[in-house]
Amino acid sequence: MSFAAELVTIILSSSISLSIILYFAVGALLYSIVLTRRTYLRAAKVTASASYQKERKTNTVNYEGEQWFHNMEPADTVLLSGRNDHLHGYTIPAPVPSDRWVICLHGYTGAPDMMGPFGQKFHHAGFNTLYPALRGHENSEQKTISMGWHDRLDIIDWCRFIIKQNARAQIVLFGVSMGASTAMMASGEDLPAEVRCIIADCGFSSVWEIFAVQIKRYARLPAKPFLLPIYTMALMIDRLDIKAASCVRQVRKSRTPTLFIHGDADELIPHAMMDDLFSAAGCEKEKLLVRHGRHGESANAAPELYWSTVRSFISRKMAQPQAV
Repeated sequence: MSFAAELVTIILSSSISLSIILYFAVGALLYSIVLTRRTYLRAAKVTASASYQKERKTNTVNYEGEQWFHNMEPADTVLLSGRNDHLHGYTIPAPVPSDRWVICLHGYTGAPDMMGPFGQKFHHAGFNTLYPALRGHENSEQKTISMGWHDRLDIIDWCRFIIKQNARAQIVLFGVSMGASTAMMASGEDLPAEVRCIIADCGFSSVWEIFAVQIKRYARLPAKPFLLPIYTMALMIDRLDIKAASCVRQVRKSRTPTLFIHGDADELIPHAMMDDLFSAAGCEKEKLLVRHGRHGESANAAPELYWSTVRSFISRKMAQPQAV
């Protein structure tokens, strides 16, 4: 081999090696930014700041709901999952003994107490409420965030936990944002018959699609070159396939009645995703598009419409004979 040919081979080999190193370095960095516990901790630091809390108080409904959650002194609740993980959450019993339960699922970088405004409504309506800390968030022992995909199996364990202590339980899965997607992902699995219905408020259609939307919207970059490194690292670190983590695929298999809700002014998750989910769903289904509803704020944009729709849907589905 001539010196020139040998030099070209060395350069090409070095370029390939550098490309591989760069690929994994970028993947590790992006993964750390969006799918690890550090993501939640950064957000929690912001929400704990005095300036954020001052602004939060201006949103009376949300602030008072979170304060209600803490004032109720919810019971720390821990269970061992079917995958030998300790799952953490909180329980607030109904005002009077009841067989009706709502599992309230928080959003990305959120925490159980942020579901307080919703839990308060259900509590006053006579429901027991359970608030899991999703993976990588709050008291969760898991160090990674799965955007609901691994959590979907944890939700089944939470349902079984409720049924074990309350054999006549009737359960509603209620989630907002990533919590809604978690509930929809669970719907494609073998949910216990005691789960009577699902309320999915502003969920995304798939992990890949919502990341693609965010990258394009906020960084003005094409999805594939930047999602592929995250895809690789998620598979390697957490066995999370962000392409397979699809709510659309899961609701297609679902037999659990589902109410899809979205605000038409959602700035984070396009409301068109609700139409994709609704069209795909193989279960009994209804949908509600809330005018002027921003992300996670549909209940505040149109409270009477929102809660009358939710109450009516739950009441009708709980009145139906339980599937065997």
